[in-house]
Amino acid sequence: MKLIQNNDMTTCMRFLLVLSLISCGGGNTSQEPQADASPEVDAPALTPDAAPAAYPCDASGSSVITWSFDEGLTLAPTPSANSGVIYTSGVVAWDANVLATSNGDIVLSTDHGCTFQTLDTVETSHPLALTKSGAIAYAWDREHIYKIDGTMVAPAIERNNLMGLGINPSNPQQISVVNQQGSVTKSTDTGSLQYRIGTRPPPETFVYRAAFSPTSLDDVLLGTQLQGVLFSEDGGSNWQSASGIPTPSNVFNLVYHPTNPNIVWAMLLDIEESDAGRPGKWIYRSDDGGHSFAAVASESATLTLVNGPFLAPARYDEDSLYSMFNFQGFGSSKTEIYKFNKNGTVETFQAPEYINLESIGWSETLADGPMLMGIGAEDFTF
Repeated sequence: MKLIQNNDMTTCMRFLLVLSLISCGGGNTSQEPQADASPEVDAPALTPDAAPAAYPCDASGSSVITWSFDEGLTLAPTPSANSGVIYTSGVVAWDANVLATSNGDIVLSTDHGCTFQTLDTVETSHPLALTKSGAIAYAWDREHIYKIDGTMVAPAIERNNLMGLGINPSNPQQISVVNQQGSVTKSTDTGSLQYRIGTRPPPETFVYRAAFSPTSLDDVLLGTQLQGVLFSEDGGSNWQSASGIPTPSNVFNLVYHPTNPNIVWAMLLDIEESDAGRPGKWIYRSDDGGHSFAAVASESATLTLVNGPFLAPARYDEDSLYSMFNFQGFGSSKTEIYKFNKNGTVETFQAPEYINLESIGWSETLADGPMLMGIGAEDFTF
C-alpha cells in the first residue's frame, strides 16, 4: 500500500467509502470466517487505468475523511496524526457538501470534505447510519433518529429496535421505519412517528434488516430469520414471500440500488447448507424490486462472507456490489474488498492494512470526483 501524493494519482472512481480501523474497536467482533476461508490468500489488486483531476482542496485529508482514486488501494495522507479514537460510520455527499457521522458527532463539510464543522454531538447506542433524500438527511441507530436540515439537527425521536428507515422522496420531512418484529410506522410531515401501518408480519417474524425503495415508501423489504425475504407493495399493510430464496434461510442484510429500485442485493445464510457442514453464506440479487432473487456468489476459500456485512450497490454501475472482510484477529492484518458482479464473478483486492470498511456511498453530483473515505483510527496516521 502506498500513499497518494498530489502528483501521483490513479483511477478517478465514482464512489465514497466509509472506513473504520479494527484497532479502534469499531469492527464486529462476532464476524468469524468459515473454517475453509483462508486468511493467507493474497488478493490481486485492481489495475488503475486513468489519471484524474486534482484533489478537491490543497489539504491531504482531514481527521474525518481521506481521498482515494483507486477503490481504496491508495490513500491521500492525513495532514497530521489523528488523536484519540475516530470512528466515522456514515457519510453522504452532494454538490460541495459532505455529511458524516463520526463517533457521536454529526459533522458537515461545505468544501468537499476539506474541513468540517460539528453540527451536534448526539446520544447513540450503535454506530449512526445516514439516509438522505433531497436536502434532508436522517442519522439513526437502533434507538435514535436525528433529522438534519441544513445545519440544524432536530431533537432525537426515540424508538426501540429500529431495523430500517426510509424517506419519502417527494416529501423528505416524512419517514417510515421498521422495528425488529416487522411493524412499519409512518411519520407526519413534522417528522414525529405517529401511526403504524396495517398489520405485522406473522408473529414469529424476526427482522435482521429492513429496506425501503429509494422512489417510494410503499415498497418495503424485510430480511428475516428463517423466513427469507418478505416484501410489501403497500407500505407494510400486507406481506408476501419473495421467490428464489432458499427456505429456511436467514437474510442478514439487503439493500436497494440507490437510483434503480428494481435492483436489490441480499446476503443470506442457507440453513440447510450450514447444517450440512457447508459454508452456506451467499450473495443474492433481485431485478424485480425484491419479488424474486437469484444466487450470485457463495463463500469459498478465497471469499469470506460474514453475517450482516454492509452491502453497497455501485451507484454508477448497476451490475456491481461492494463488501469487505478484515482479517485482523485471524492471523493477518489485511482487509479484502469484494466487488460482486451480476454475472457471478467476484473481484477481490486489498485495502490498506488495519482498515475496516464500515459503509459505502456515492456522491450524487460529483460522479467524476475521488472517493471519500471516512477514517476510523486510534492515534494513527496514513
